Amino acid sequence: MAPNGQASGCRGTAASQPPHHRGSAGRRRRRPDADLLPAFDATTTTAEQHPTIRTIRAPPDSAEGPETLTCYQTRVGRLPAVQGQALAAQLLGALAYAHEQGVVHGAIDPDHLLVSRNGQLKLTGFASASVLPDRGKSSRYRAPEQVAGQPAEARSDLYAAAVVIYELLTGRSPFERDEPRDRHKSPRPVRTARAELPAALDDVFRRALARDPADRYGRAAELSVALQSASGAPLWERP
Repeated sequence: MAPNGQASGCRGTAASQPPHHRGSAGRRRRRPDADLLPAFDATTTTAEQHPTIRTIRAPPDSAEGPETLTCYQTRVGRLPAVQGQALAAQLLGALAYAHEQGVVHGAIDPDHLLVSRNGQLKLTGFASASVLPDRGKSSRYRAPEQVAGQPAEARSDLYAAAVVIYELLTGRSPFERDEPRDRHKSPRPVRTARAELPAALDDVFRRALARDPADRYGRAAELSVALQSASGAPLWERP
């Protein structure tokens, strides 16, 4: 299950069934917001060149293609820590590249992250912050300044990314409740959800999820280094 709720419009368990058993579950299903996910415009074409950034040309969650992180987590449940680390590194790499090009996403959430069958993550949905309605699920990924009506900036993206990464590593939301008024509290210690995670991650998430943007990490690479330092060497690089 994905953190805090179920996903609609997913292909369910069809991907794990033989093709002749998929039936209607394996048919190509259109995302309800597919028309609202624009391709890159003239200001974002440079960012599209990064391998973990994708322009939406067809709806995901088809029988054979990538699926949203929402659907993926709903289908497989809590991810192994090593896989959560790998997806987090890819997300932050994509954001580092986009921000270097002066591009802010503004609406990062699991519906705008695609996971392929080989485990590659793609960041989609640029410009969605000004197009998509503020749905209840995605609002918990919005930084406090966005909830207050201020425009998104790079640190807003990093706040949303930190919520996603916390959920990738623990399988839970960082806050007891998702109401904006509760975000002045510190995120829950990671070990309350996953005992094997290092306690040093708590300091990283406290800073990454600070209410004041000035108190957060300023760059995606800085957050990535902090996560790796708190976790030790990435699991896939250990002997």
